[in-house]
Amino acid sequence: MKNILGIDIGGTKTALGIITVDGKIKAFSCFPTEKTTLGLYTQKLEMNLQQFMAENHGQIADLSGIGIGIRGWVDANGNTLKESSLFTQIDIDFRHHIERMSGIPVWIDNDVNAAANAERLWGHGRNFAHFVYVNIGTGTAYGIVEKGQLIRGVHNAAGEIGMALVSDTKGRGKIELEKLMSGRGIEERSRKLMGNNITFCKNTKIRWSAKDVVEAYKEGITQAKQLLDEGLDALALSLINTARILDPQLFVFGGGMVDREGWFVDLIQDRVKELCSLTNQHWNIETKVTALGVGEAGLLGAASLVENKETIMKEEMLNESVGNY
Repeated sequence: MKNILGIDIGGTKTALGIITVDGKIKAFSCFPTEKTTLGLYTQKLEMNLQQFMAENHGQIADLSGIGIGIRGWVDANGNTLKESSLFTQIDIDFRHHIERMSGIPVWIDNDVNAAANAERLWGHGRNFAHFVYVNIGTGTAYGIVEKGQLIRGVHNAAGEIGMALVSDTKGRGKIELEKLMSGRGIEERSRKLMGNNITFCKNTKIRWSAKDVVEAYKEGITQAKQLLDEGLDALALSLINTARILDPQLFVFGGGMVDREGWFVDLIQDRVKELCSLTNQHWNIETKVTALGVGEAGLLGAASLVENKETIMKEEMLNESVGNY
């Protein structure tokens, strides 16, 4: 049985993994993602990838392909990186470069689309044909699955809910959703709110990250509650509006801000129900933490691109053979 090499390029780290065709991680490694040009990043990726492949030579020999999930815009054909906030410049043909270096077929897609595809293949999507994968990490985005198929839009940009405009409760007009609800957005707002001389929690360490804000929220720190409540309201409203447009069975949550135990998802669910009650709306849509594992969903998403391509190719061959009779 052939394996898949997955590469998940995130805002803080890049994960490498060997994954089976049924979504099991057999080997794993990671290294920091640094803000630089894509060309310089690719050199670092190649060095780490070659080392990883050498260390796992026995499992690399039978690879069916390499899947790469990355934050950014991948073209409508699903194989060329056009834009990414992770890099200062897109200065090389990334996919073809990795393909030439490895000698293995490569598929690339937006990281949230990839995670939604993995959820479809190996996670909750096995029981739900209509769901929305909600990724709350460095940024915020949707992966939309309808009738078991990923909805991409004409430019492969469907689901970029983080760029949707919402009302700023501070009276500053309209603001992008992910400025209020995402890891990066919460960190930026916490710095502005707290200044450099105020601590978040009940100790002497100044803390800024989104996870720190969540912990401070649990401790009842007023400023943290102010930050997170504003983001929760904005996200809850977007979920309610999305539900009215798409009518999904399920919202699946993943990303760095989502905990495995479901505390954050329960918080969102409660806020959604609270807002629905204000207008006598009924909410009967399930919410779940990704079945793939919060820390593993990105890597499995990358691998799923290869498995998905293999499935499509088999279906096309079958259709061609049927058509010949």
